[in-house]
Amino acid sequence: MLHNYTEENIVRSLVFYEWMANFNITGAQEIFNEISDLIGSIPDIASVADRDASKDYLYKNFVSRDVLKKRDWQSLNYLWKRNENTLSDFAIEIGCAIKEFQRFEVHIDVAAVENIGHTYESVISILTDRIQPVYGIGYEMPYFWGPRAFARGSVSSRYDIPTKSLYGAPTFAREQSLMFGPVLREMPNNRHLDVNIRDVFEVNFISDRHLDRDVNGISLKEFINKNDFGELVGLGVGGWIWRVPSKDIHNARRILIDAGITIVK
Repeated sequence: MLHNYTEENIVRSLVFYEWMANFNITGAQEIFNEISDLIGSIPDIASVADRDASKDYLYKNFVSRDVLKKRDWQSLNYLWKRNENTLSDFAIEIGCAIKEFQRFEVHIDVAAVENIGHTYESVISILTDRIQPVYGIGYEMPYFWGPRAFARGSVSSRYDIPTKSLYGAPTFAREQSLMFGPVLREMPNNRHLDVNIRDVFEVNFISDRHLDRDVNGISLKEFINKNDFGELVGLGVGGWIWRVPSKDIHNARRILIDAGITIVK
């Protein structure tokens, strides 16, 4: 690991809200371990939660006590600290919530790995194979914007202590995040993310049902191909990755908003 962290570091994020694979928290841990092997180090902290409580463990204690077998946990997180003596700031986080507020997320600070591009694409490969996404997103943003909060439809504020010049995400990102929050906090069957999308991002994991949606009289799939709005690559079993260049995101999202496909307006 490189360990050169600033508040302005870019974090690369992947968040999945719907998937086809059937796995429990123990199955999620197996995927976490595969990603940890890719990263090349074990996490510092493992965090678990159920309906009533959450608990943080030093990773070695989490493993030695076989914590996952102690209770019917609903979520699990692995966390790598940014700084040795800081518990609240993390360089890498992998998280999964199985039941309420379902999501599978990965956030990697560019300074945490030698080759962020290779690591990011490798994580995509692992997750598309293991969880078979129906809907998810990939994005990047500065650490002080709060990419973890953004994944969960909320916001966080951070500022640089010496200059006090950084105060969290800009207004547009805060508004877009908060608009999605109520949908995330619905039970999975009430979100309708199998046919709707949160917004248009650099990386979008979508399904045939998304691509069948009507956009100006044609299917979304036809619309993407006709207008050269990025690259659409099939994943098998009805899944797709839609990658959109930054220059095209604004135009694509305005048209999809008007078509009623997006949650964020």
